[in-house]
Amino acid sequence: MSPKPKNKPITLIATIGSSPAVLTEAVYALYQRGIWPVVEIELITTSHGAEKIKGSLFRKNRYWQKLCDELGIDPFSVKIPFVHEIKGVDGPDGNELEDVRTSEEDARMAAEIQRKVQKHTEDSSKRVFGLLSGGRKTMSSHLMSAMQLFSRREDRLFHLLVSEPFENIPDFYFPTKESQPMKAKHSGKLYDAKDAVIDLINIPFIRFRPFLETRIDYSSSFDQLMAEADEQLLTNQQYQIYDLHIHLNGSDSALYVNGREHECRMEPRQLSILAFLVWMNIQQGEPFDIRWRDVVKDPDMREALHIFYRTAKEGNFEGINESNRQINLEEFQDEWLEYEYWHDENNKPLKRSFPKNKSVLFSQLESFLQQSGLSDIKREHIIRESSVSRRVVDRIIKIPVPVSQCHITGLHPKDAEMLGLIDESP
Repeated sequence: MSPKPKNKPITLIATIGSSPAVLTEAVYALYQRGIWPVVEIELITTSHGAEKIKGSLFRKNRYWQKLCDELGIDPFSVKIPFVHEIKGVDGPDGNELEDVRTSEEDARMAAEIQRKVQKHTEDSSKRVFGLLSGGRKTMSSHLMSAMQLFSRREDRLFHLLVSEPFENIPDFYFPTKESQPMKAKHSGKLYDAKDAVIDLINIPFIRFRPFLETRIDYSSSFDQLMAEADEQLLTNQQYQIYDLHIHLNGSDSALYVNGREHECRMEPRQLSILAFLVWMNIQQGEPFDIRWRDVVKDPDMREALHIFYRTAKEGNFEGINESNRQINLEEFQDEWLEYEYWHDENNKPLKRSFPKNKSVLFSQLESFLQQSGLSDIKREHIIRESSVSRRVVDRIIKIPVPVSQCHITGLHPKDAEMLGLIDESP
C-alpha cells in the first residue's frame, strides 16, 4: 500500500559565460540518461554571455533547435527565454554586467543567483537542478551555496565532463547520431561529433532546508537566512517536536505532542487526516509531499484513511472475537470514504468537506499549542500546506516531523499489519 510518487518535472538553472554549449550538452546528457522531463530553463549570465547565447543557440547557428531535432523533442515543451528576454544581470550602475571582475559586480551576480534559486525551489511541483559548468567560478560557487540553503531532497547539482578534444572545439554543442566532422581549434585535426562522450557528474552537497525550514522564515533574504541558519547550526538546537504520538481507539483517541501530558482531543475526521499523513511519512521513510486529490483517487490510500477514521470513530474492536469484528467492519459505512463522494461524474476531484476539516484541524492544533504552554512549537512544525495552487485539493500538505519521532498506536493488530505498522502501545 506504499504510494508510488512519479518523477517531477525539472527546472534547470544554468550559469553561462562565454560558452553556451554547456547548456545544450547538459540537456543532451539529462535526456540520454532518462533524467526527464526538463520543462523550464533559467539562464543566468552577463551581457557578453547573453550575446553568445543569442547568436549560437538561436539566431545564427540555431543549436537549440538542432538539439531538439536531434533528440526528437518539441522545442515548445521546454520553457526557455525568448531571444529578446535573454539579458545579463543588472550591475551596480543599472546596466547589464559585461563581466564579473569586482566585488560589487560579484555581489550583484550572487544576489540574482540566490533570488532565482529561492524562487524556483518554492514550487513544490518541480525539481530544481543546478548546472555548475558555465560562467566564472564565482558564479558556480554562488549557485552551489544557494542550492545548499534552498534545495529540497529531490533537487540536484551537477557538472559536465566532455571527452577530449571536443570541449575545445568551438563548433561542438552535443554528440550527433550521424557523422559530423569538425576541426580542432589548435591542431586543425578533424574529429567527428558522433564520437563525443558527455559525462554527467552528480555533485553531492548538504541540503540544509529539511533541517531549517520549520525553524526559520524561508521567505527572508539570503543574507538574513544565512545568519539565522548559522545561529541554528551553531546552537545545534533539537527539532522542536521530539515525540508526535497519535493514539486511535474510539473515545480514547488523541494526539500527544512531546509527552502524554500534552494531550489534544479532536474529531475522528481531523485526527484520521493527521494519522494518514504521518503514515505516509512512515511508508516513505521521510517527510512526504502529498495532494488531497492523490489521496482520494488512490484506492490503497483511501483504504488506509478508512482504517484510521474507523478506528478513531468506533475503536479497534480488539476485545471481540474475529467473526464479530468482521461483522462490525462490514457494517461500518461512511460516504466520506467513498470514491463517488470525492469525484464528479467526469472523475474530476471535488473539494467537498476537505477544506472545512483541514481548517478545523489547523485551528485546533493552533489553539492546543497555545493553551498547552508549547509556545516554541507552531502549527507549521506539525503540519503545513503550500499555497502555490488556488485549488485546495491540489495544494501540497506535509508533516515535517522526522519519521523517527512519529508514532501511531491503538490499531487492531491486523489493521496495523495491513498498514505496515508496529503497534508500540505499552
